[in-house]
Amino acid sequence: KTGARGLRAILESLLLDIMFEAPIREDVYKCVITKAAVEQKEQPLLLAKGQNNPETLNQEAPEVSA
Repeated sequence: KTGARGLRAILESLLLDIMFEAPIREDVYKCVITKAAVEQKEQPLLLAKGQNNPETLNQEAPEVSA
């Protein structure tokens, strides 16, 4: 089991870089912690004003087969 202190340590490690980047960016209104950010150490998603769908931000364009 993960207690409150363990959870705090996990969240701090996830948010360390973003805590300094997000406040200075005026276009950011939301930070989304994804499963990949937690399990695979990817960066959290930053949503700019007007973006509503965080699932599509970091996905590559689908390949078109002929």
